[in-house]
Amino acid sequence: MIAFDLVYELTLGAACVLHREANTAPRRVFRHALLLSAVYCVVCVGSLATWPGWQSMYLLDLDGSAPRLAIAEGLQVTALMACFFLGFVRVGPMLRRFDVRRVHAFAAIAWLFLLAFLFVALRDRAFIVTTFRDFSSRTEFALSWGRPD
Repeated sequence: MIAFDLVYELTLGAACVLHREANTAPRRVFRHALLLSAVYCVVCVGSLATWPGWQSMYLLDLDGSAPRLAIAEGLQVTALMACFFLGFVRVGPMLRRFDVRRVHAFAAIAWLFLLAFLFVALRDRAFIVTTFRDFSSRTEFALSWGRPD
């Protein structure tokens, strides 16, 4: 799920640049987008603290160690803010050269591929919310209404 968050921040930064040119108060657009990015970072940190296994797609065992979780949260915020600024400084200006409709179509297709990858290809990892140890110890999950998974 962290991949989703990183792509969201990159998209937000790029969209800020594209929207800023059409706005009469460009500084305000950046400030508002930066505030939205910061609020989203807080939500992501809360989500990582609440469901560390799910947020890391069960690749890292962050469940039992407060220091590891704190380091992961710090790295997550740093990466999220870096993606926002990367979208703002590099991706957004690069996209200005293209037709807006093509940029929107490309962004929609890229997001569809990301969501398909997360929720189709990595179905078990995306729809199972449990601990790292529980996910690692089992080989089969039942995804149906009323099941514990």
